Amino acid sequence: MNSFGEDELLIVAASILIIGLILKKNRSAHKNIRSCWVNPYLRQRNTKGRFAQDFNDMREWNNEFTQNFHMEQDQFEELFQRVRHRLEPKRCTRPDGISAKQRLAYTLEYLAGGPFFERYAASNYRTSKSSSCNVIKETCQIIYEELANTEFMAYTEDNWRTVADDYTKKWNMPNCLGSLDGKHVRIKCPSNVGSLYYNYKRYHSIILMAASDANYEFTFIDVGSPGADGDVNVFSRTDFGKHILEDDPFLNLPPDAPVNGVDMPHFFIADDAFPLTRRTIKPYGSGELNNDQRVFNYRLSRARRTVENAFGILSMRWGCLRSEFLCAPDKVKLIVAACCALHNFLLNRNASYAKVVDRYDRDGKLIEGEWRTFQQMDQINGQKRGRPHETGSFIRRKLTEYFNNIDILPFQFERANCL
Repeated sequence: MNSFGEDELLIVAASILIIGLILKKNRSAHKNIRSCWVNPYLRQRNTKGRFAQDFNDMREWNNEFTQNFHMEQDQFEELFQRVRHRLEPKRCTRPDGISAKQRLAYTLEYLAGGPFFERYAASNYRTSKSSSCNVIKETCQIIYEELANTEFMAYTEDNWRTVADDYTKKWNMPNCLGSLDGKHVRIKCPSNVGSLYYNYKRYHSIILMAASDANYEFTFIDVGSPGADGDVNVFSRTDFGKHILEDDPFLNLPPDAPVNGVDMPHFFIADDAFPLTRRTIKPYGSGELNNDQRVFNYRLSRARRTVENAFGILSMRWGCLRSEFLCAPDKVKLIVAACCALHNFLLNRNASYAKVVDRYDRDGKLIEGEWRTFQQMDQINGQKRGRPHETGSFIRRKLTEYFNNIDILPFQFERANCL
């Protein structure tokens, strides 16, 4: 029987080791070799993609431009100048990269069209799915951060007085600083969260909480709370809500002002899900109401149409809010916040919504706005909270007397079903 000597064994072992190293090197080299460093179809983005082919053509036809981006060309250009310094890459990129203006155009079309647009975006804009997700998320974050300081009202006493004056002139509601409400934004169920995002409508959502002024602009937004929460639960956890419900001076609210000779605090109006406090006034309950109380509820509901119209305009303009989001809640939060900032951005540039919003004729008859023909975000179903605040009850009682005896609208009794 033949046996290997020590030298032969060393030679065999060395040979095996060398062969192993060679094979490993070959596998690594093969792994790093790609037939093409990017999909050839995507590489033609800047010559054959939608932006390269259609963007300049749409600028020749303003209606086409507006239908696709839901804003006028001058508004698009102003927005681009506001965000371009953060959209442009900080270092040299590939020649087939996505330009700053293309990123903005892509994101606005997504916001206008929603998930339906995202499904064919890769074909039209020639972007990969991963690039699409990153572009939308990053651009929405930049839009919100760049617009937040200028398009949302600064909390100064003078600005609050302007809001109150507008509510008095336009909606016959004195001392009112805004209208509060919340909506569900539908999302795909996130992984490993149980029923946290499962709402009373039996789908998963995050909550958009907002306050609007008399002109349908948002003065406050909070996005991202799980759908299982109610109006007050969400509102009381926000910094804005804490300041309101605790009546602290941080927001620089105006001092009490007279209404029919009685000094009253300035307040926000809300639905029955909110508590009745010194700063939040809500309607009388749905029990046996007398005529005066029904008139008050009508007047409050009439003024609260501001926030309903604000949400209606928002979801009508940005179609993504009318569909189910398939991405993670953190990304949805950025998208919704960007939509709200763009909402104010366009309103501040005299965008006309004459036929879009709910309005009243001379006889006080409600003419429903066009936004009601579109699917809307669902209302929050909040929880009633405790006993009414003594000052809140006093304000509501005095306003009831004021609306029924002093500041009488000629149509209010009929519209409140009191005759």
